[in-house]
Amino acid sequence: SHSCHYCFANLNKPDRRADLPQVLNLLKKFRERKTVEATLLKHSVPILVSNKVDPFAKSNYRISVPLLRSMNDLGLRFAIQTKGGDGVDEVLAFM
Repeated sequence: SHSCHYCFANLNKPDRRADLPQVLNLLKKFRERKTVEATLLKHSVPILVSNKVDPFAKSNYRISVPLLRSMNDLGLRFAIQTKGGDGVDEVLAFM
């Protein structure tokens, strides 16, 4: 949706989307879980957002902004790889 010549976010699949249920399942009660991912979150290992999708691409920003706000509210550390786009200013305001 950013009209990039090469898109790491869509990988030649314009219908590719972030898997929101999978992410929410991981974040839900991570403090009580004993998975590797939950352990990393409990130890404040930063999350790299967008190594597979760009959170501010038109195909993702509507779910990215509330998800990143939730991560921020949970005190989780994260970094974002992006070219910018819709919703980026809102996220930068609460980061």
